[in-house]
Amino acid sequence: MTQFSNYSDINAVMHKAATLLTLIENEYQKCLYEQLIRDKLLVEIKDFLTNLRTALDYLAKKIIKKNFPIRNSQSDFDNYMIQISVECKAIFLKFQPFKGNDWIKNFNTLTNENKHVTLVPQKRIECKELKINSGGAGISLGQGASIHLGHGASITMGNMTIPGGQTISPTNPAFFIGNGTQIIVTWVSFNFDNKGISDLPENISALPFMKQCFQNIAGLIKEIEAAYPQGAL
Repeated sequence: MTQFSNYSDINAVMHKAATLLTLIENEYQKCLYEQLIRDKLLVEIKDFLTNLRTALDYLAKKIIKKNFPIRNSQSDFDNYMIQISVECKAIFLKFQPFKGNDWIKNFNTLTNENKHVTLVPQKRIECKELKINSGGAGISLGQGASIHLGHGASITMGNMTIPGGQTISPTNPAFFIGNGTQIIVTWVSFNFDNKGISDLPENISALPFMKQCFQNIAGLIKEIEAAYPQGAL
């Protein structure tokens, strides 16, 4: 069994988060298939985020006797970490949003919205990609991309020729001469809906973001515990 922390309480909530992440992924796939967001998925996301935040707070209280600082400016951070040693402040400073860690800012926003206001709804996003292949060569066009071929122009690729006079995109596959294949792949995800949440950027894909948060927090715990193996200052 993975050891996330030297402390039993932190280890317990991280294992709970890991279990929830597996449940979320399973429920997530069901919801995508049904094209319906179930309350069960939203509750599991809420509990997952809460467990990760709890792990951070347990860790910080063992070292600085406060909840884990997540501050948006240097001045706010300094005010919160008053009477904490310079060396200790430097460890926590590197994980702050204003140091380029957008993920922890977004994590904090989602955690606060889920805990104090309501469950954050999500929206289903479909992105199409066109893949054209022939003779080992290929073209891939993502959502919003296109190739316009004027009359008299053409693309020769592998064993196919794509004549001019057409615009190729994921919603408008190519007409071609010869042997080849083209596939339209639809990538589907749920994105966190930032409606009414000004601090949350658009288009955060829920499942990849939750996996990122779990991995980053697991790494953060190991790094801080390595610096302060004895706990409190």
